[in-house]
Order: sequence, then structure tokens, then C-alpha cells
Amino acid sequence: MLSVAGEVDRGKGVWMRGRWESTELGGVWQEIWRELGEVVRTPSAAWRTPVVATSGDDGGGRIVVLRGVCEERRELVFHSDARSPKVSALRRSPWLTWVFYSAESQVQLRVRARATVHVGDGLAKGCWLAVPEASRANYGTAGVPGSAMAHPFAQQYLEGVSERNFAVVVTEAIGLDWLWLRSRGHRRAGWDWNSREWVGTWRTP
Repeated sequence: MLSVAGEVDRGKGVWMRGRWESTELGGVWQEIWRELGEVVRTPSAAWRTPVVATSGDDGGGRIVVLRGVCEERRELVFHSDARSPKVSALRRSPWLTWVFYSAESQVQLRVRARATVHVGDGLAKGCWLAVPEASRANYGTAGVPGSAMAHPFAQQYLEGVSERNFAVVVTEAIGLDWLWLRSRGHRRAGWDWNSREWVGTWRTP
């Protein structure tokens, strides 16, 4: 990976953009997965809270928290309430698109993927054990996510919250589209999974 000579000392934003300066597809690919793996461990990172777009009737775009990444298995993971409209949409059609963007580096990443929803199985139970106690109440609301309430304080919670409303959504990537809104000329690349390997090419921004 190449750095931008003479710009490292001009601020964090310039340094971050310099990380994307590779003119080799392999270098950009490595940086994408390095960045994804890093943001899982960095709550303040811009890519930590991407948009996931499903094929739901309401347009399907929601912000989620990236909970897990595995390059080898092509997996990106998020958690959800099992009763939510997005989970219902994924049960009807498993296809979705992740959209990551960092205003600091001016890099956008779109990932097309197929989702599998896990509720009540070994994977979901294991992830539930890692959910902080304070966060578990979010999965114990009496109303279904998105349902109407009389006023902001009308929220009620179920007794004995368990993992029954907790869903782990594991998505398997089939396509990546990387776009850098570079001031000296935008740069774009993409990769598609052909059932055996990733095939990448530079693309017109």
C-alpha cells in the first residue's frame, strides 16, 4: 500500500485517505477487509454504523451496527429484533446491500449479500450471551418495532426478557463496489464472487 508523500503531517483525514492510495486492486482489497475488521473493534469508526437496504415495501434502508466480519467466509453480521420489518423482509427475500461511508476518508463501500436469519439457534444464543444487560431490554418491548405509540413515554416492556426476540443476521457477500471521492480524481473498483473466487476490476467512477 502506498502513502501520499508529504501529506502525512497535514492531519488525520489526509493520512486516512493516503491509506487508499494503492494502484493495485490487491492493495485496495486488503485495505477494505482490514478496515472492516478494525471497525468492529472501534465503536467510533464511521464504517461501524452502515446502512443496510432490504427489498421491503418501505424502501428498506436502515442503520445497523456491524457486529462481525470474516473475510474467509465472506461474512458481515448485524443484530436485530426478530419482529422487525427488516427481518420480515429478509425472510421473504434474503438479498440486501450494505452501504458504508466515511466522510473523513471520503470512501464509500457497497456490499451485495445474501442474508441468513438466526433466531433461537446455537449461534443466536451464543451472541445473546455477549449482549450487555442494559442493551437486552431493547429486544423486550411489548410493541413490535415500528408500531404506533400514543406518546414518546408509552413504551412498555415484557417481563423476563430472553433471546426469543433476538436475531443474528449473517450475510454472505457476493459483490463489492468501492468508491473513493478523491479530490484529485475519483477512483472506483469492484469485485464479484463467481462461486469459486473473487474477480476484481477497476471501474469508471
